Amino acid sequence: MQIAYMTTRCIVRTGVQLVPAAMMALALTSHAQSTLVNFEDSQLQRPDAGFIITYTGNASPVALATGGGSSWKVEGTSGSNALGFWGNWTPGAKNQGYTGAGDTNWVSINFVVPNTSTPSAVDVSFDLLEQATQTASYVFYGFKDGNLVSTNVPTLASVVFNTYSEKMASISFSGIDEIRLNSNGPGGLDNFVFSTSAVPEPSSIALAALGAAGLLQLRRRK
Repeated sequence: MQIAYMTTRCIVRTGVQLVPAAMMALALTSHAQSTLVNFEDSQLQRPDAGFIITYTGNASPVALATGGGSSWKVEGTSGSNALGFWGNWTPGAKNQGYTGAGDTNWVSINFVVPNTSTPSAVDVSFDLLEQATQTASYVFYGFKDGNLVSTNVPTLASVVFNTYSEKMASISFSGIDEIRLNSNGPGGLDNFVFSTSAVPEPSSIALAALGAAGLLQLRRRK
């Protein structure tokens, strides 16, 4: 956390040093550390990074997609691996997708305090990938504390990764702790980059309070 503020002289009156009004214009600049999960370590679950996958009801498990060019698999954005999913793909008899409030079976991507099960709201971006010959539709839902706060219906564009022709869309959510998805065909997710929302440090709060107290004292003496 960096604290940037205007530099100005202090005001002295009757022996009491007052904090200048400029202190009230504290510009709190946050540099929250971003976390990257790209599955190149072949791990789908990353509790140490605050990234876990959960299954509700009888949801079918997701899988690691390792390289494009064969069957439904895709080449990941950051390498050869991606998180492979099928949504509610009928030919594959899959049941991973979230279809609405009455659904009882779905897969979730959850963001938590590392190595705990405590939800942690994040700003997140990631890539959706599918093979060039597919024409599936996708919907992503962002939740916070179990409540739906945002929906994203991506539009994919043609790309080439390591000679494999695919389609890709970049997706982002702000202030969520869970992602649910649905599709009518297989695809892959990769390159999750997320960071928690900034919270002012105690020292910053103390400085702001000091500035407020100085202004109040100055007004009383006028």
